[in-house]
Amino acid sequence: MLLVQLTVGGVVRYLSDDYHAVEHFYEAAVVSLGQLRIATRQPWGGWAEPEYGDLVLLPSVFSAAWPPPRTCAVSVWLGQAGETGARLLFTGTAYLAEIGREAVVYALYGPEYATEVEDATYTGTLASVFAAACATLGLTLNATYGRTTSPAVLYAATGKERLIDRLSDLAAFFSHRFYIEGTTLYLVDCLRDNGAILGLTEFDVLPGAYTASPPCKRFVADYPLPPPRNIQLVFDESTGAGTAVYLAEVKLNRNGNMDAWLSPTTLSASSSHASYPIANARDNNAATFWSSGGGVPGAFVQAVYGTSPLFGYSLQAHPSVVADNAPTSWAVYGLCANRSEYKLMGQGTAANWAAGEIKEFELPKEVNAPIELAGSHPFGDEVPVAPACHTTYAQILAALGNIKTIMERTRVQLRLPLDVATLPRIGQKLTLTDESLAATTSVWARVSAITYDFDTWTCVVEGEGGLT
Repeated sequence: MLLVQLTVGGVVRYLSDDYHAVEHFYEAAVVSLGQLRIATRQPWGGWAEPEYGDLVLLPSVFSAAWPPPRTCAVSVWLGQAGETGARLLFTGTAYLAEIGREAVVYALYGPEYATEVEDATYTGTLASVFAAACATLGLTLNATYGRTTSPAVLYAATGKERLIDRLSDLAAFFSHRFYIEGTTLYLVDCLRDNGAILGLTEFDVLPGAYTASPPCKRFVADYPLPPPRNIQLVFDESTGAGTAVYLAEVKLNRNGNMDAWLSPTTLSASSSHASYPIANARDNNAATFWSSGGGVPGAFVQAVYGTSPLFGYSLQAHPSVVADNAPTSWAVYGLCANRSEYKLMGQGTAANWAAGEIKEFELPKEVNAPIELAGSHPFGDEVPVAPACHTTYAQILAALGNIKTIMERTRVQLRLPLDVATLPRIGQKLTLTDESLAATTSVWARVSAITYDFDTWTCVVEGEGGLT
């Protein structure tokens, strides 16, 4: 039964689409109620945001308070036997849209959660971040069905944004969904059942639809590179016969102030002239030098200082002869923690070298590099996942793996009568043996969207799952 509680002139009116004598007497004054839909923002998680239709009432509801008030507090419930145990579908504000002889129409508006936040850094576990945000929003967090070990969050957000939108991004990246009922925010792991499994039979379900997931060839997230531990400088000059790069010294900066220069612990090169080895460029002797050797394409030097992050490097020209042998352009690659390959961090350039001159260069402070996870198909879509809410390569790769798992599942859509014994919640697992197909098929899905259709008195449930 549909139960509507509308506050008119300080008095609660109990309304329905039929007469119901339960805990209160509900008069048949609801002409219609538009669809209520709750769906996660991303296929792999985020805020299960509600969308509301119009509430159409008989004018007699307002006979003692005419004309109808511009706004009314309203709650909508769906019950089987009465108010006890009824499902709260909506609570918020009804805003007057139209007055007519036959009906009065109100548009429904839920809580706005309009709190905005500026630049902020979020650290801790996903559950702890949500707990702090809920305190700001005036909500209570229920993370009973969050991930058993809550994911670690390390995310710096810039600009002004609604806090609820930022929470949606955080939840989606870590393949969680959340929904709000009353003053409680429920955080649910997309890979975990929200409560008991709801077993359906064919008597509970109208014919459903099963859709194969679209093929995805790769999943991509931008990875904010931390300062590199190793650097590699690939010089452009060593491309022609007789052309070589000369360097007297290579030093590194590891304190970020660009005032403490140290010789690398390890300095190697792709090539060296037999008489001018790379060791000459880290011997603290400006009179010796390294030469890449003539005609060596793409010569590079590779510098390491233990495990400390690097913030800059300096190059010193040949002690006496500069000519064409001082470097003028090169690519800068960095090897960061938790990575196995060098990533391009930018370009370096220099001109007008004097003999023995030292030039200092800062490493880029913010560089994004894509992390890619192959899908199960060599064809299909590339799925961008943003923002990446962690800075560790392994954490981001694990998050992409969970998103891949969800995205590659079968999409299930079932239509249930609204008077079915138990209606599902967001994230709840459904099971069904469907005998209406060519062969008996076992179906399961975790709910990502629910649409309540009061015209057809059905509930459309959508989710990701599988068929066997």
